[in-house]
Amino acid sequence: MRIPEWLRYHYFEFLLSKPKLPHRLGETRTCHEQLDRLTSSLYDAIIRQPHSPVWQKMATIFAEKANLQPLYFSWSNLKPITVRRAAIVDYVTGLKGHDLEYTIPHRRHRNDRIRLGIYSWSLRLNTETFATLPIFAHLDSGAFDVHLYVHRSDANPIERRARRMAGSLTVLPETVKGSVAAIRADDLDILVFGNNVTAGGNFASNLANYRMARMQCIHFCSPVTSGKRNIDCFLLGESIAARLDVAAHFTERILSIEGSGICFDLPDPPAGDSRGVSRQSLGIPAGRLIFISGANYFKIIPELRHTWAKILSQVPDSVLLLYPFGPAWAPLYPQQRLREEVNRVFEQYGISAERVIVVDTQQGRGEVLALNRCADVYLDAIPYNGATSLLDPLQEGVPPVVLDGRELRFAQGAAMLRELGIPELVTEKEDEYVELAVRLGCDASLRNAMRVRVLERMRGTPDFLNPQLYGRRVSHALLSLFADSSAVQPRRSVSCTESRPTL
Repeated sequence: MRIPEWLRYHYFEFLLSKPKLPHRLGETRTCHEQLDRLTSSLYDAIIRQPHSPVWQKMATIFAEKANLQPLYFSWSNLKPITVRRAAIVDYVTGLKGHDLEYTIPHRRHRNDRIRLGIYSWSLRLNTETFATLPIFAHLDSGAFDVHLYVHRSDANPIERRARRMAGSLTVLPETVKGSVAAIRADDLDILVFGNNVTAGGNFASNLANYRMARMQCIHFCSPVTSGKRNIDCFLLGESIAARLDVAAHFTERILSIEGSGICFDLPDPPAGDSRGVSRQSLGIPAGRLIFISGANYFKIIPELRHTWAKILSQVPDSVLLLYPFGPAWAPLYPQQRLREEVNRVFEQYGISAERVIVVDTQQGRGEVLALNRCADVYLDAIPYNGATSLLDPLQEGVPPVVLDGRELRFAQGAAMLRELGIPELVTEKEDEYVELAVRLGCDASLRNAMRVRVLERMRGTPDFLNPQLYGRRVSHALLSLFADSSAVQPRRSVSCTESRPTL
């Protein structure tokens, strides 16, 4: 408040701006601490002066600009900040005269089919679509009446397939108010959001603030709790939930799914979509061991760069091959900046720049699979490991090294490997991760044995690639919501001491 008014709001926007690639150790943690303090300060100010034009404008800027994605890569529990962020967004929505709540009439007949809505911005070739299709693709049509909601429709093959599995597909308007009205009109029992609603700033996140169905759910496409009062349930795998303190990390009711709770419905990659990828085309001499990672650009924080450097320093003549510029996280990346940052850290360990190869954006999954066919050991990201990105090395038999964690976003890769029946590739600490990677890099017989096991288990269609099995498990979980009609009551509020402060 001491800043002149002409600068105040620009300065506040700057404080909320998304940071660039972290440069120093500890920057990710510092980013979380700074944004957490800022969110708490704003929340407290609104509590004290809810009618202040200054704080109303600050809150409006916050609702539009605050993005929690950079915090995904810290070890921190993000529940407190998501709860306060959601409360501030609700406050701003009220200032605009929008009604987040909606009185939904009771279900007329308990024996009616459950009206299930699936929301996704589009049904195109992307990771969120592959993760959302299994939720509804194989449900019992006698028990569920499925309604799809999108904003973009172009009759692509994936969309056409999805249409055949659903009772209807509605193309929503590009306004929140219009979309809310259209979904409410369909009298849904359950609405599942197929997009990530937890980062903030996207349409799905804004839409998820509203009550539109009797019960509203998210799943593992949202890597942290939403903190939103109108999200009732989180579809979570039992094997992950058992390792987490769910009360400490989620505001939603946990709706348990047998197994990891992770499943993908992947199309076959186009034939010939490898663009001539080979060791020779990559400039890697024969006989060199290749560590590979598809960890996204944003996941390669300074701590991870140092971890990977420790591994390469202990495996002479090894090479690190990275393909970090996938389209799922961003359309464009400052590619040269990442190359410079990785090389700067590796030089500290005596590792020359020619031992690190960062390839440009891939044109398709076929090219990603071809890169993995060249490789020997896959290095998953720490701490935010992969789910979709882990599928490619597993399909090609590349043994991955994964670090487990006590947050959903840190536990997915480990849960998939345990489901695959290869827990030996899961580590609990950073030094164990380094040790296992070095052993795999130095011991060809161990590496080959693991490759054979991975390929054998993948040929057996693991649960995370079995949409039919996943559909039965999801069906059981969703039906459990309606076993007792009195349980189907949207949550209205939660006390401040529990999880969700209200403004």
